[in-house]
Amino acid sequence: MKGLLLVAAILALQDAGSLEAIVTRHKTAVLKAKTFDEGLAAARVTLAEIEKFLEKTREGEPAARARYIAADLCARLEDFAGAASHARKFLEAFPNHVQAPLVRIELAHALVADGREGEARESYEALIKNHPEDPRVLEARLRIAQSYVTEKRDDDAIRAFEKIRAEFKGKPEQWVAALQESIAFLIAGRAGEGRGLLEEAVRSCPDPATVKYAERILTNWLWIGRPAPPLEGKDVKGMPVRSDFANDKVSVLYFLSSTFEFFETESNVMRRIVRKFGDGKVSVLGVSIDTDAAKLETDLARAGVTWPVIFDEKGPEGPAPAAFQTKGLPLVLVIDRKGIVRYVNPLFSRHGRELARCVESLVAEK
Repeated sequence: MKGLLLVAAILALQDAGSLEAIVTRHKTAVLKAKTFDEGLAAARVTLAEIEKFLEKTREGEPAARARYIAADLCARLEDFAGAASHARKFLEAFPNHVQAPLVRIELAHALVADGREGEARESYEALIKNHPEDPRVLEARLRIAQSYVTEKRDDDAIRAFEKIRAEFKGKPEQWVAALQESIAFLIAGRAGEGRGLLEEAVRSCPDPATVKYAERILTNWLWIGRPAPPLEGKDVKGMPVRSDFANDKVSVLYFLSSTFEFFETESNVMRRIVRKFGDGKVSVLGVSIDTDAAKLETDLARAGVTWPVIFDEKGPEGPAPAAFQTKGLPLVLVIDRKGIVRYVNPLFSRHGRELARCVESLVAEK
């Protein structure tokens, strides 16, 4: 009780318009939010407060932090132009800030999500040039290669990955680039070349964890070209869910857990797929490997999951996960109209534009 009174006293001393008070109110509102829409409403309120704060505070660490928070909230609201604007204002006002490299990465993420890959590459390249010792330099170089994939510039993407591999030959970074390049090959319709890279990693990489991961990718890729078995079950409310996949629709099937590190990010990607292809030609189906129905129902609501999710309380051993030999997450399969698996985990990023490219290519098939 004394602890609660102390917290209340501290909050009472805060200026209601201070950044600390705004952040505290936001955290409280987010914790209270029971649905995705309530979470978005809290973000909108906080963004308005932050922008009002920035009208009065333009210098110093509070302004820098507020600008970063504003960019993050805009991205959360999928106002990527707004996120980019706040990130750029941060960099203009605080070019030497310790978090400038991170803000450049976030700026580039927002630009790619907004379909502005060329501008995103400029941001990544600025990080590489201005902060050559920053640990995010490798990520920036990989993201540049990935941005070519979203633009369907596959040869440019492969060349960029190859350059990274060559420059880091004999180092762990070589294999990081190789695994990502394998995904680029898959998305480009050259899965055989991607398998070759993965097999090389299994044979030659000295890091056991990387070898194990490459082996897992190869195992999952065995689904490519095979028919997806029909699935049926019930959702968290006990309502029947069924899909036979060979239903003249392109299908995105993914396995999920609300305890998975990237559960919210994955939900955001799937929500964008549902919104982009909401004309009845594409279906999205989730399969939960959770065991707690009440928690899952709450977490799905908070993540804004509105598409069907199969849940049988048996976790990874349930019939639906077992049908696809699910060994771990993520596992995302893109299935064509005839029910054939064409892509497995074609994902690089939080915006999922490369996944959308794969879905779009199957929708366009006659």
